[in-house]
Amino acid sequence: MGPRARRRSGGGGSVTAVLAAAAALAGCGPPSPLSGTDRFERSVERTLNGTSGRVSPLWLVAVYFVQTVGELTLSPVGLSATTKLAPAAAVGTTMGVWFLSTSAGDVIGGYLGGLYEQLSLPVYFGALGALTIVAGVAMVLASRHVVRLMAGLR
Repeated sequence: MGPRARRRSGGGGSVTAVLAAAAALAGCGPPSPLSGTDRFERSVERTLNGTSGRVSPLWLVAVYFVQTVGELTLSPVGLSATTKLAPAAAVGTTMGVWFLSTSAGDVIGGYLGGLYEQLSLPVYFGALGALTIVAGVAMVLASRHVVRLMAGLR
């Protein structure tokens, strides 16, 4: 995996972290020139205290957009690395394992989604953001080992 592919993969992870941060702040809109910063400060306070309020439906559009961009940057890189690193006789099997990992991620996501009701929103989304950052750092650290395993494959 070349430096460009690693940047794309890291970019996809970064997009996911940005998504978690945006979800944590979903209750606050940008300051309006008409209402000053009071509205913004109240929104941040409401978000940090875990009370809910109405938010713009554009947050939903933004979340789907960021998730789609993250998927489009991560999936091709992972599929390419999977086919390059797999032995010739096991390419199909390793592709299946790649898609099975997506299924395992969905199961983990479902479990973490169950914690939504039990934790306050700032704690919940903050923990998801921290978990995403830890996973991104682990990917960056593991990428050097993967590059060594590829031994010149491009």
